Amino acid sequence: MKRFLIGSFEQLFLLGIFVGSLFVIFGDRITAAVATESSKTAVVTKVSESERKEESRSANYNWDQVSSANVVDALSAKFSNYQAKPIALVTQPEAKVASTVVAGLDKYQLNLSVGTTNPDQELGKGNYVLVGHHVPKSDWALFSGVYYYGQPGQKVYLTDLNKVYEYTIMDVKLVDETETQILNDDRWKLSENNHTAGTPLLTILSCDITGKKRITEFCDLTKVYDFKKDLLPKEAVDGFEKAGEFSWNS
Repeated sequence: MKRFLIGSFEQLFLLGIFVGSLFVIFGDRITAAVATESSKTAVVTKVSESERKEESRSANYNWDQVSSANVVDALSAKFSNYQAKPIALVTQPEAKVASTVVAGLDKYQLNLSVGTTNPDQELGKGNYVLVGHHVPKSDWALFSGVYYYGQPGQKVYLTDLNKVYEYTIMDVKLVDETETQILNDDRWKLSENNHTAGTPLLTILSCDITGKKRITEFCDLTKVYDFKKDLLPKEAVDGFEKAGEFSWNS
């Protein structure tokens, strides 16, 4: 009996090592797959201003609890009873980015969507900040493409299913994680990072490969469209349709 128990323990131990090794080897692939599949199947509906404000007010904006993208948090978020309601869609086609946007910085939801940093920020106004994870070598997973492919001149499209806000990337920089001033709402008033002072600003942040720096895109608002498929550039249409499930305005 004792020998049987020892043998069983050894088998469980070896099985644990095997499963753990799979998570280490394939963890990034699983995390990326969960993120991309969640975006593809996320049902996105038009959010009223009052609903958006309620989602924003109730969201978690605690930076300290945000960890790097990982398979455990991704799976926990995927199978959780709670799924945050998307408030927008974002796509940066040339960088292979397409994702839902949720309010706040919930550590689990950020494995499925990109998030906002301020409950008062509004699309097309001020400094709209988006934060998303970088999953190594994973196209179309959250903000991975920002790190690998983001370049000045590329377009970023944001929508609340009412209007589409087209931004042009003016500058891409690696910034230190302590440079939190770039999150301030009044940054749109300043002339820096090739941004035109007074033009609504979009700031996109994601981790670099080390997790110590932030790859940051500074984008100027250049055009606003109605949310109608026939009015938008094809790259925006394709990107939004990759980001989630929704109905176009007629």
